[in-house]
Amino acid sequence: MNNHIISLIDEIDTAENVKVKHIIDKFEKKVKQGINTYVDKSGLDDYKMNEYDYIVLYTLWKTINISKYIEEYLIIIYSYYKLEDFYFSSYKFKTKNVLNLLDNRKTTIVLNILINNII
Repeated sequence: MNNHIISLIDEIDTAENVKVKHIIDKFEKKVKQGINTYVDKSGLDDYKMNEYDYIVLYTLWKTINISKYIEEYLIIIYSYYKLEDFYFSSYKFKTKNVLNLLDNRKTTIVLNILINNII
């Protein structure tokens, strides 16, 4: 992971008083467990965060400016372009505030801009 990504993570860690990498590792583990329940796993192999995903996470966090929703931001990222057909169980994932975040117009604007720039 390059220094720029590390500095983005550090900024979130400091502002939120959390360990983003730890949250992401736990999230990826839950996603992998969920994937293992699927018979057809095609299209579900992109469950690990890459550097671009960290930039998307940081941009969502910085733009929307709602604290303590790191896992919810991850669910949005994964639902929007990483694992489109994956089911995020409300028993395993923090889904309670996802709809509120999606209702925030800034969320869809940021995602559309970022995604359109990589296509």
